[in-house]
Amino acid sequence: MSYFLHDFKTHHGLDEPIDLAFRRIDQRDPSKVRLVSLVQGDTGEDAKSCYLAVASAHDDPATTMAFSLPSVDPMSPENMMRIRYWLGCCATRQSGHENCSDLMPVRTELPTRVVYVGTDDGLDPPRLQSGNGEIAGYVSLSYCWGGSQRHQTERNRIEEYMHALPVERLPKSLQDAIFLTRTLGIQYIWIDSLCIIQDCDEDKDREMTKMANIYKNAIFTISAARAKSCNDGFLGVQERRAELLHDSIKLPMNCLNGAIGSVLLYSYRAQFPRNDTPTDKRAWTYQEQILSRRVVTFFNDAIEWSCTSSQMSDDGLDRIELGATDPALSNLSIPIFGRLGHVGHFLFLCSRSGDTTNLPGWWWRAVYEYTLGSLSDLDDRLPAIGGIASEFRDLTGDVYVAGLWMSHLTQDLQWAVYGQGGKPSDDTGNRDVKYDAPTWTWASVYECRIDSFSKQYNLDSERVEIIDCKVNLVSASAPFGSVNGGELKVRAPLKFLSYRQVEDMLALEDDKICPIGDINLDTRSRRRADEPTTLRGGAAPHIESTGVCCLGLSKHEDLNYESSGLVLAKRADGLFGRIGVFRIYVGDEWSNYGTAERDELRSSWGDDYVVTTITIV
Repeated sequence: MSYFLHDFKTHHGLDEPIDLAFRRIDQRDPSKVRLVSLVQGDTGEDAKSCYLAVASAHDDPATTMAFSLPSVDPMSPENMMRIRYWLGCCATRQSGHENCSDLMPVRTELPTRVVYVGTDDGLDPPRLQSGNGEIAGYVSLSYCWGGSQRHQTERNRIEEYMHALPVERLPKSLQDAIFLTRTLGIQYIWIDSLCIIQDCDEDKDREMTKMANIYKNAIFTISAARAKSCNDGFLGVQERRAELLHDSIKLPMNCLNGAIGSVLLYSYRAQFPRNDTPTDKRAWTYQEQILSRRVVTFFNDAIEWSCTSSQMSDDGLDRIELGATDPALSNLSIPIFGRLGHVGHFLFLCSRSGDTTNLPGWWWRAVYEYTLGSLSDLDDRLPAIGGIASEFRDLTGDVYVAGLWMSHLTQDLQWAVYGQGGKPSDDTGNRDVKYDAPTWTWASVYECRIDSFSKQYNLDSERVEIIDCKVNLVSASAPFGSVNGGELKVRAPLKFLSYRQVEDMLALEDDKICPIGDINLDTRSRRRADEPTTLRGGAAPHIESTGVCCLGLSKHEDLNYESSGLVLAKRADGLFGRIGVFRIYVGDEWSNYGTAERDELRSSWGDDYVVTTITIV
């Protein structure tokens, strides 16, 4: 017990002496206890507690009263049986999986290429195989590359790989995925580095357009969450779980049948941060998991299953499985299943109901979550979310333009940068950019979090007209892929502000005492010439010398003019570039910042707007 006492006291800053009590947390299965809390003194709602998992050895009499001890070996017979059980539940509408069976493509048309996993005896080795319209089942792999792969499929290797794959030379994560797929009795797996010709842009563009269907139609997706790179593998001993079990304590238990057994108490894994797993840090894997109907995730302390109906784990300690009602449990900082399922589940519900009313808000949630991840190649900014975009397009029929949607373009244009987003952990990959997205799309800024700006300014203005919006696709066959330039022609209210006027009226980085609104600058923009910028070539405009133009796009019911919109810089050729967004305060924000003497300035902000037709590039 000393380990838990020390851990409990250290975590909560407690001194000796302390009174402790156990309280059962799980409610799902009355006959078997899975989770208890170790509570200090009073066991009321305000009591401080830490959580302990309860398990027993497979051959212990206490297995009648406690969950079986989880294995640290992902490939143990118990775990293979459990994954097959989860899969079976989806296929047969068992155990609450009523929504899954009609989305269970056990057999579907194979992708352009798949990996045939071979046979256990080695007589029929793994090889790359053309789909050729064959109807069969396959799984997909979501993993971190961690740099280029020496044995990826290239044009000069196709013939060799169609005959036999050099499995022993492949990265460990790919070897593990092939082995796991074969062990589960599934013939095919889709792995991007093998199933896409990596040195053929035409093939890459063509396959990128199929990404949504590739992951959506897979039986399930294997997520190698614990592997930092493709060389790490994900089927080795789970070190984190081994540590938790090593630090456990053994207690005797009187069983209901009169036998005396024993249980192990060990720290509940949800108490430890896990949103920093390698796949959570990568932008590509976000899309892969959102698009997948079912995901089996291999962590360092658990194996977890997620589908449209349920979430389960190999130790039975997911909060849904526990049926836990303890309010303190819901306040743990890191949910077990992280971000997976929210956007994907909403897309699933929309596909069934046909109700797309809330899709614009969900698109911006997807963009925000996606931009938390990092990219090794910055030119993947749009392709790595292209599969999700194609799903939104299929649901709405809307026109997609480089990360934005034509049906609500005036709102979509008003995105903003909110701090640092995903950055690479090393210098691998392409940090230079071949393609320049137009400044009016969020795809033109990098390594920062993006979200919709000023959602409360949602009233359209009759003075705003989108005349034309076009982008130059890098590949005509990849409408959701990279773009190289574009133009937005718009007629809307425009006004110029000198830097002195900006300083007087609008807050930059919350540095005004009594502003009437604020400006959120993009990462390509600078207040002064000596400030750093992320714009390539260091040519970002500095508004101290140039001033800014404010283009009003949306209104709020509190004000009779366009009170939010874009901040622009005018170029020498007469075109404009976006450098940020602005808003005039309303509601609670005006109550917090506004003063009587500033109210006239706020009320007259729109008086010197001039409705003008401009082109933003």
